[in-house]
Amino acid sequence: MPDSISLTTIDKKLAVLCERLANSLKMQQSINQKMEKHIQQADKRLRDIEKCDESLTAKSNDNKDEINRLRSKSNIIDSLLAVLTVIAGALGLNNK
Repeated sequence: MPDSISLTTIDKKLAVLCERLANSLKMQQSINQKMEKHIQQADKRLRDIEKCDESLTAKSNDNKDEINRLRSKSNIIDSLLAVLTVIAGALGLNNK
């Protein structure tokens, strides 16, 4: 006949199971806290990257505007030189 299970044995087994469950809950809470910290850090890094992207876009647009301004200025100077060359040629100042 198998050993009879006493209340003491059941109490000990329940105590062990309760302790394991408590340890598992503590471990899960610790893991959850670490995951939350990682999520917060990832969110912060993502916001930093978004700020850098916005800054880069703004600087890129500023650079494009400056390039366009310099091109316009260069085109005006080239046109002015062409007109002056034509005038100088018409006046005979460009004879060699």
